[in-house]
Amino acid sequence: MFCPNCSCELPAVAKFCVKCGSRVEIPTTAPRALGSSCMNCAKPLDPSDKFCSYCGHKVIPPQAQVERMASDIAAKNLEKHAKHYSQMSSDDLVRLSAELGQLTPVAQKALILEIAKRGIKDTSEVLEQAKLEEPQTKQPLAEESPVVSTHSSPTTQIAPTTQDTASAQVAVPVDVSSQKRTPAPYAKFVVLLLLCCLCASIGVFALFDAFARNTTAFAVEALSVLPALLFGWLGWKNWKNILESEPRHEVKSRRRVRNALVTSVIFILLYLGLAAFLGSLIGQNRAEAIQLNSDISRQKELADHISKARNTVSNSISSYVAMYAGIESDVKDYSSTLLRLREELPKYDSKFPAQSDTTHKFMGTIERENRRSGLLTKQIEAAKQIALLDEYQQGAAWKSDMIPLLKEEDALDESK
Repeated sequence: MFCPNCSCELPAVAKFCVKCGSRVEIPTTAPRALGSSCMNCAKPLDPSDKFCSYCGHKVIPPQAQVERMASDIAAKNLEKHAKHYSQMSSDDLVRLSAELGQLTPVAQKALILEIAKRGIKDTSEVLEQAKLEEPQTKQPLAEESPVVSTHSSPTTQIAPTTQDTASAQVAVPVDVSSQKRTPAPYAKFVVLLLLCCLCASIGVFALFDAFARNTTAFAVEALSVLPALLFGWLGWKNWKNILESEPRHEVKSRRRVRNALVTSVIFILLYLGLAAFLGSLIGQNRAEAIQLNSDISRQKELADHISKARNTVSNSISSYVAMYAGIESDVKDYSSTLLRLREELPKYDSKFPAQSDTTHKFMGTIERENRRSGLLTKQIEAAKQIALLDEYQQGAAWKSDMIPLLKEEDALDESK
């Protein structure tokens, strides 16, 4: 305060000037509001000034200054927290989101924005809880005095404004996920699919194996088809659950479903195709082995029957003629059996080379018996011609037609 007469500086409580003795009048005008100074040059301003008289800058009201400072501080805090959360891993963000209520409003806003940016799924419940708690956060702030006095300190003004701004920012709806999704049950689906393919492949194998052997296997097919249908039905229900669990609007989800479907189809085709191929191959080998064993047994049986009939004949032309007539059908069956063995043994030898020596010896026996069956066929034809002759002519015909054939047959036995 200054003296109006001599302009000397006076104490604030002085009523008379010490230098000139003049009476000092206390001004009745209201003091300038605290903080009513130019934001550019910091010179004092009158409340009615719209422009600074020193620098010419526009005067900003104290309330607007406080709000701008609060907004700047909130933006800087939000940017600081956002930068900090952007450097954290997704697992750390999930763990931090579980303690969302313990964070400041600005930190909550930054955390929610970072979660929404990354598209993290496991924090939907926490975010929904933050939305539900939002009105409760705003209610105490609404009870604050709506008018902020211009005489309050900047700190007092900034704190509620900053809190109110941050609370308003937290109120922005961020729909990260409408509901918490459980992981799709792919493991269960794979197990059911493999079990279904296994049971179905057993039935397909039995079907093609029986078809190759020209027989049926209804028991095995029925026992395999029933569990295959059961596991297939359970797998289909599980697949519907997968489609409901996976969000259709996400590219990764659609790609995962498509890959699972394509892989399942490939597995089914591989299982059934391999089962059909192995069933046909093994069935054919079994059929060939069964036929070979049957022909070998038949060949031995016919050879024993023919040998027994020839050894029990009496020493007369008429008895020989009757014997040849009796073994004619066996000789024909014997010849056809030997022909089948000639075709089957080379195949057996190519598939089982370890038994090559035994197979070759038996093949030699079959060749000798094949020549014998040819000689028996000629002997039967000669016996038929001898039977048509008179008794006195049969002896000469026997010597000329039958004896050479018998000697040729004896030569086969000697060449063993």
